[in-house]
Amino acid sequence: MQTVRHSVKYRLERIHDMTNFDLDDSSEQFIYHTCLIHYYLWEYK
Repeated sequence: MQTVRHSVKYRLERIHDMTNFDLDDSSEQFIYHTCLIHYYLWEYK
């Protein structure tokens, strides 16, 4: 699947608007990434 750069940027902005996460901050990136891993581990066990 090919993803257009504009689409990715739009989705990241929507995540920021909905969650108020600052994805430019590395500590918040780590938290977000850890939460996603946790979700996928529980969802697909």
